[in-house]
Amino acid sequence: MQENNSNPQDTIGGDAAESAPTNSEDTVAALSCFRCGVCCMKYQVQVDAEEASRIAGYLGLPDDEFEAKFADRRWRGRGFLLRQVDGACVFLDSDLGGKLRNCRIQPVKPKACDDWTPGSNRPECRAGLARDWHLSVNDAGQIEGSEERLRLYMDFLESLRGKIQ
Repeated sequence: MQENNSNPQDTIGGDAAESAPTNSEDTVAALSCFRCGVCCMKYQVQVDAEEASRIAGYLGLPDDEFEAKFADRRWRGRGFLLRQVDGACVFLDSDLGGKLRNCRIQPVKPKACDDWTPGSNRPECRAGLARDWHLSVNDAGQIEGSEERLRLYMDFLESLRGKIQ
């Protein structure tokens, strides 16, 4: 990352970005999911028959109707790939001016989604911070940006407390 000497940057540490070792050689800042949806736009999720059936039940659909509506027909592997619409998972919705994305199947989301761990080392999370909040992550894994942007971001994170993520 290039340093911006003309405009000093503030950083976020503490609760929003705490150091969490990933291996013996490296540490990265943990980052709470701020629901930017970049991972839902970048990856197409594979679900097995059991997950598909669970999601279908949650949506009140028979399994075959779920497959017809939400499976990517181009996939020839095991299970299903969830379709993408307009470059994102078919189950991703946006609100709050596009800064908050919601998963319509959050309570029964696929294991691949449940296993996703956000972090300051993830290019997807960095892209979401830059796109939605005009923030960046420094080499130490701390979130940087103007004092106003950092405050807005922290207020947003506080608004998410207690909501399903």
